[in-house]
Amino acid sequence: MVKKHYYLLDVLRALEMLAVVRGHYRNVLFPSWSEVAHSSRGGGVQLLYALTRWGHSAVIVFFVLSGFLVGGKSIERAMRNQFDIIGYAKNRCERIFPPLALMCFLVPVTFLSLGVPVPWGSVLGNLFSLQGLCCQSLLGPWWALSVEVWFYVWCGAALGAWRAKGGLRFLCAGILALMSFIFIRGSIWFLLIWLLGAATYFVLPRTKNIWRLLGSFVACAALAVVGSRTTTNAQIADFFLGVGLCLIVREVVMWEPSGLISRTANKLGTWLSAPSYSIYLSHMLVMIVFANLFLTPAASATVDREYMVQEGILAAFTKVGALEIGALIGSLVLAIVFGYLVYLVAEKPWWKRRVEV
Repeated sequence: MVKKHYYLLDVLRALEMLAVVRGHYRNVLFPSWSEVAHSSRGGGVQLLYALTRWGHSAVIVFFVLSGFLVGGKSIERAMRNQFDIIGYAKNRCERIFPPLALMCFLVPVTFLSLGVPVPWGSVLGNLFSLQGLCCQSLLGPWWALSVEVWFYVWCGAALGAWRAKGGLRFLCAGILALMSFIFIRGSIWFLLIWLLGAATYFVLPRTKNIWRLLGSFVACAALAVVGSRTTTNAQIADFFLGVGLCLIVREVVMWEPSGLISRTANKLGTWLSAPSYSIYLSHMLVMIVFANLFLTPAASATVDREYMVQEGILAAFTKVGALEIGALIGSLVLAIVFGYLVYLVAEKPWWKRRVEV
């Protein structure tokens, strides 16, 4: 039986969350790299852009970790004939809906207070993770949330069609066919990445090895380069990256923090990863409020940089200097604080209710 707790995965999840937020905020507050004057492209500026460019790649990390932890464990239980489809659905709903419902309330309230029209259809559609099917994302980053929910539904339906009895099995089979059609239409590569994460759960090494660990990072970097240079299809390139990330996860889970630095990093990662879902849900709303309160009185429900520059919202942000860096750090801190509050109100109270199913 594979151990139930995997050290350092919380660190990866925390780093992934920070990378997503940093990347989104950099795109809003900083000019694009092509707009930065050559005379300003010093080593510090290059490092800053390098550290804030991995937002989309971090989403792929999240898909891999989700596949490993949710998909892998669920498949393991199904293999032991211990999978409970009702308990699985209840568990996933309690994980997803409370903070999502709170944000689907706070977003329109915020828009109304800023004088922005509320897309009520998108509010309802996003509550049920239908963005990308019949409505737009209420906030841009929420596209990945809908895909993640579809993963959960697809996995539960597949395992239910395998292990459930009677009419429930036929219902699961019908849902599986519908969800498979949805993935084939647009997100099949993301599903394959998620399933790779689930498969990694079953191919862990017997012992840890530092050279194998270092080699996994090298292999991941190589696969990312190969993917980006051999195809123009972004999702296929993401798949190459996903394969490399699975190699890293396979090795990282074997290492238990032992030294002071690694234990401290693990504790910090655990603290930051707990509210990571709530921070992901809320960070772009924080940016919208931040832009309206501190950058301009003009109301805008968009975080598209070109639009905001055109409207004068980011007129001061035409370079990379102390103002931009301060705004990035300040908004990042605000995002973590607000996301943690959302976590305390709508997510943490449900943790004790959820059980392994």
